[in-house]
Amino acid sequence: MDYALLKGSGCKVVPPDILKNRRWGMLGGGGYAIQLLSYCIANNISLPTYVFLPQPATMHFKGIICRPESELTYAELDIVVIGSATYQYEILTRVNQWVPESVSVIDCSPFVLDSDNARYYATEYDLLNTEAPYCLFFDFNPAEHIKVWFQTYINKLAERGIKVLTLHPLHEVQQSLLKGAQDIYLWNGSRSEFYFLNAKLASLGIKPKFVECGFFPQRQYFYIDEVGINANRYLADDDLSWVNEKHLEQLSAIRNKFFNNIRPAHEYYDYIFVPLQMPNDSNVQNHSRFKKGMQEFIDFIESQYPHQDIVFKRHPKDINQYTSRVGKFSDADSRALILAANIIHGINSTVLFEAALAGKTVIAEGDCLLKQHKNNIHHLIAAVIAKQQKVSHWDK
Repeated sequence: MDYALLKGSGCKVVPPDILKNRRWGMLGGGGYAIQLLSYCIANNISLPTYVFLPQPATMHFKGIICRPESELTYAELDIVVIGSATYQYEILTRVNQWVPESVSVIDCSPFVLDSDNARYYATEYDLLNTEAPYCLFFDFNPAEHIKVWFQTYINKLAERGIKVLTLHPLHEVQQSLLKGAQDIYLWNGSRSEFYFLNAKLASLGIKPKFVECGFFPQRQYFYIDEVGINANRYLADDDLSWVNEKHLEQLSAIRNKFFNNIRPAHEYYDYIFVPLQMPNDSNVQNHSRFKKGMQEFIDFIESQYPHQDIVFKRHPKDINQYTSRVGKFSDADSRALILAANIIHGINSTVLFEAALAGKTVIAEGDCLLKQHKNNIHHLIAAVIAKQQKVSHWDK
């Protein structure tokens, strides 16, 4: 299949099969880099000739020679692959000065992390045949986001004769394609993978729409915002005066359903519940001071509550290990931990919104709607509920 992989900003997004029998190098040596090498071995793809690091601390990475990034100029390679699934933009901007024009820089992460992503991305043929009305949807993981949240919306657009073309945010597409789209949707849109795209859209005077998963529960709702997501949503500056009794009744119904048959966590009482987040969460990186990760946040929390019981819960997708001098770690249902806690203290996690729904005392260290409307939490939660759509239907 010929994917719509138009070069731009020094990067293409392609399946790793392109690396077979090629002389290539890899940028970075973190966890994803190991995953990429494992993928290559499992699929009989040749391994990189070199691994390039900002400052090599070792001569070899998994048996492959390490070299400083500044030596990219002389490496005589066909392809350089980004060895990160999170910091592509940062790597691209850092190494661009050393990459020869003859060398293609590519990102394989969407296909390595989930091979199902391949069937969602538009092909070159799709982009060259856009006579019918179309929208563009930029997403770094459509296999999850479309499948769980956005498919019904796409189906409804199709019923109206509007085609949706899905692209990775690092794709550089022609200006005419961007200008011809009826709408442009960005899933999240605040991660660094979107920086190139956001700059281009701004230069063209195009305002995209932002899509994110919703609340109560997260996997059953999504929202579309004209301004941004999370702390940047238009609700941040809304006075919420439009929230009425009907909205508050809806809040009450959602709360009863969300916490139905949930018993408070019986093994803990009268404690501070601290929900942790993924360290690379764009909410954490862009809207908080805890950019070094969750251990930094754990240490901060312990300094705030030296004489109180603390219960931490690691994000279910986080594989990092953390330590606490005085707190305990739990993998119980977050709702049960919320109901038994005195205070829920976090950065800007979805769990904080669930605690607010329950009427609990919530402290948010990061920027988020809860901090921006801290004196009107009840109406804020009602507004959040009113402005989201159920994934199983779309009525707007």
